[in-house]
Amino acid sequence: MNRTLPVIIFAFSTTIVIAQKNKTVIKGRLVDILQKQQLDNATISLINAKDSSLIGFTRTDAEGRFVIVGVNAG
Repeated sequence: MNRTLPVIIFAFSTTIVIAQKNKTVIKGRLVDILQKQQLDNATISLINAKDSSLIGFTRTDAEGRFVIVGVNAG
């Protein structure tokens, strides 16, 4: 697992979509490129870079997909 973590970080892609009232929806899919498998039931956390506070979190579904909704833009 320790060897795959850096690979996982580079392997998952996110898509940011601007929603109404300056809220953002973050969507993506988490994939282990060494095993060529999606990562199901993994925790995705969005952390504020300034103070390390938790902005949002979710878990991936059976296909490695995730969505974090209601995040302030910027």
